[in-house]
This record gives sequence, structure tokens and C-alpha cells, in this order.
Amino acid sequence: AKARECIATSGVDVLVAPFSWSELMFFPALLQGTGIPFLVSEHSHPERINSERWNRLEHEACLSAADSIHVLSERFLPLYPDVLRARITPIPNTAALDIPHTPRLHTPNASIKRLLAAGRFIDDIKQYSLLIRAFAGVAAKFPDWRLTLCGDGPDKKSYQKLIAELGLEQRVSLPGMVDDMAAYYQKSELFCMPSRYEGFGLAALEAQHYGLPVVGFAECTGVNEIIVHGENGLLAESMTVEALAESLAVLMADADLRSRMAARGMELLARYSRERVFDAWEGLLAVYTRARGDARLSFVALEAP
Repeated sequence: AKARECIATSGVDVLVAPFSWSELMFFPALLQGTGIPFLVSEHSHPERINSERWNRLEHEACLSAADSIHVLSERFLPLYPDVLRARITPIPNTAALDIPHTPRLHTPNASIKRLLAAGRFIDDIKQYSLLIRAFAGVAAKFPDWRLTLCGDGPDKKSYQKLIAELGLEQRVSLPGMVDDMAAYYQKSELFCMPSRYEGFGLAALEAQHYGLPVVGFAECTGVNEIIVHGENGLLAESMTVEALAESLAVLMADADLRSRMAARGMELLARYSRERVFDAWEGLLAVYTRARGDARLSFVALEAP
């Protein structure tokens, strides 16, 4: 009651909860009777929220109390119950990154060419074991290529073991967590995001910002709209080692194609411009600012146990 009184007297027009895990269950009780619109902003894939961070029953119960639900991709809508979809607004993250846009340091004729990936070493989600195996399948055909996996996590040792089993110790490097990702983007020719799912593949946008085409899976929501197949990268048809290796080989073999896709990737970043994303957010907040006093939880009374 004390927290509710504090928020109700603060003059806030809309309360936005930019997360989605079990602590969110507190908010509907907090806002009931205040008239303040409640907006939940979900920054992850619904499957991940339900399996890793919460559970489906409580998650959907909490969302049913929200006036509006923000998600990062329109392709997430089918993953929510029909009753919630009318309240869902997809707005992506912005590609207007606060990182320097400096020229890449390599040349197409460099003696060593680099395939880059970056993220948490959690194989159930990021699937770097598929990438390592796919690279092993094309390594003999492309002896001048190296694979670099930046990041850390619980599956690092299994990746090190797999690299050794495949005899790739001289071809695959794991530099760990790096402070200067820009240097790795600048020295690479190609980026791969082999994830099973993503909330929003921000690393793919970073790679495109540095002029790299990107390879991912057509089935991977959160990546399959950032990558426009055949324009700024390639989407492997199936989530298999063979399909990924085939897509990687197409771009590893063709420097001109990589250059064309890199240029197109820079153009397509306009879809995620700061102006476009911020305008969408301002429009959404304006709608619910006008709804103050008539929010979904305005007249909800909690029954005594």
C-alpha cells in the first residue's frame, strides 16, 4: 500500500516495466486502483521467458493485467495467446549504436580471412557447436579462413573439447570476453549467428554496422528478419550443420558477394534507425498517457483472502 501511494502521488503518466520475469507479478497489485496505465516491455523471446525466467501460467496471467505489451518482433505475436495479441505492439531495438564507425582493417586479398561469432556460450540457445562443426566441414576447402568465437559461458569447455576432437586448434580461437569488439568486427570478413532463437539479434546489427554480411538460420526468430536472405546475408534453410556449412561456403568463396551484401546491410540498417524506433515509442506512450485514469487496473479490487 505504501509503494502504491508513492507511485500514485508521483504524477507518473505511464508505468513501463522493461523486463519479464517473476518479480513482475508484483506490479498488477501495486497499480490496482491507481488509474496508471501499465505497459510491459518484453526484451526476450517468449520461449526463453517461459522456460528460463518464469513460467507460462504466471507470465500470461501478469500480461493479462497490462494495458499494453511491447515485443521486439512482429514474428513473436503467434507465440502469445489470442486474447493478448490486440494489446501487443512490436518495436525493434535501434541500430543507431554508440560505437565508432571506422574503416575495416582487412582487404579482400588478405592472406587470412576471418569468420566471426560473438555471444554467450550456452549451446542450447546459441548453438556454437553447430558453427564449429559447420566450419570443420568447409575448413579444408578454405585453408585461408579462421573462425573466432568471442564470449564465455558454461559450455566453453565443451567447445574447446570439440575443437580439439576436430583437429581445429590452429583454425578456431576462443579469445573469451573482449572489451574491444570493434577490433574483431574490423578484422573479419563474415559474421555468423547460429542461434536457435533470439529476442533481438543485436550482434547481427553490430556486424552489419561494421560492414559484415551475416549468416543465420531461417527458423531463428529474432534473426530471420534482421537478415534479409540474399541481400545482407544468408539464411540457412534448416537448423543443421550441413545447411549452415553450405551457406557459409557460398559467402566464404565469393569476396564480391560479401562486399555487395555488406553494402546492402548498411542500407538496411535504416529499418532500425533511432528516429524510427524512438518515434514508435513516443507514439505508443502518447496513447497510454491519454488513458490515465481509465487504465485496465483502475477499478480492479483485490479480494481479501
